[in-house]
Amino acid sequence: MTIPIPDLGDLQKYFNQYKDIVFYGKGGFKIVYKMMQGAELEALKLAYIPKENTSAEIQAEYKKRITREYELLRNCNSPFLVKLGSLTLSEAIISKETFFAYSEEFLEGPTLYELVKNNYKPDEAELKILAKCIIEAIKEIWSQGQSVHRDIKTQNIKKSKIKERPFVLFDLGIAFSKIETPITINPFNIPGTRQNIAPEMFDPNFRNDIDYRSDLYTLGITLYEYATGKHPIANLGGNTMETISRIIRVIPEPIEKLRPDLSVKFSELINQWLKKKPHLRPHKFAQVLPILESKS
Repeated sequence: MTIPIPDLGDLQKYFNQYKDIVFYGKGGFKIVYKMMQGAELEALKLAYIPKENTSAEIQAEYKKRITREYELLRNCNSPFLVKLGSLTLSEAIISKETFFAYSEEFLEGPTLYELVKNNYKPDEAELKILAKCIIEAIKEIWSQGQSVHRDIKTQNIKKSKIKERPFVLFDLGIAFSKIETPITINPFNIPGTRQNIAPEMFDPNFRNDIDYRSDLYTLGITLYEYATGKHPIANLGGNTMETISRIIRVIPEPIEKLRPDLSVKFSELINQWLKKKPHLRPHKFAQVLPILESKS
């Protein structure tokens, strides 16, 4: 799907309570801008609602998805999840296109993806801090209607410049709730970044069995990629079916092969989070925290 980019003049005119709106990036079905709210920076999020060649059911799915993301962020209370900004969720028609708009805080700092691209290699202490931050975010999301993020990845985590919030998770656009009515019209269309989807998501009955252990799997993927600079599953140039096959069948190379400097217990924890079966992944937070708090 091609996302239309609104004319910047039209955008500034529509949101005239904000200043210095500038394009920041886009991904999925969202466009992101930076803007000033008084003396504070905020991120303006525009979620595109397609009309042409799109059924009313699909349009409703997009609207439900952005509404769920907004409500989750509004109800969550974790410093390791991005916080909402001053603009509440509302429909906006800009440059003759329909969007859902809201704002979040704008966090200074690079994404983990940007750091990986620049060949940054975090030490074990930093990796453990990252794991603890994202576990707290996973716990908070799960506490909200048994919800699962489903798209934890290096692109969706920022290394913040705020001491008390060293790593912050954002983009809950494909979050799934076990106790709410399913949003996705086609159950065989699994949303998310293909190579990061947990193996159990490809089971037709995944809605009955999914829980926060799927987010622990994607946390394992993220830690592995951030630590090594290499994705444990993705095969560059592979097509969709090959990628799905690798997710379901291929055992990643143990992380200690690429990072022999990491402690045995920490390496084992990451490897175990990458297990194909959810019940084989360590999921009792009280058991894994001593490993993450250990100095070696």
